[in-house]
Amino acid sequence: MGFVFAVLGVGLILAGICMGAELGMFIDLPSVAIVTGCTVFFTFAHHSVGQTFKAFGAAISGKDVSAADGQTYIRILSTTRVLASASGMLGSLIGLVSMLANMSDPSAIGPAMA
Repeated sequence: MGFVFAVLGVGLILAGICMGAELGMFIDLPSVAIVTGCTVFFTFAHHSVGQTFKAFGAAISGKDVSAADGQTYIRILSTTRVLASASGMLGSLIGLVSMLANMSDPSAIGPAMA
């Protein structure tokens, strides 16, 4: 079911682009880089790279794992979730500061809000 909503979300972005909007109105690449990079690198700083890949592999495959591995994977995925949320807030704050810094230029407010 999650896949269906992901496809609908991407479809909405594509529909907006087809209606004449620029991609920059929907996706701000510096913010994406901040959120993705911080989430990945800070997760790797807190947990080993191998264990992180195993946790995501187990989550995607849906196969049964031992109780001990399951607890480890839950900790890793929880850390990733928290870091993604914190990184998103950081990206939002950077965008807000950028927007407020460009209040004299109305054409720069929209992209900064994105």
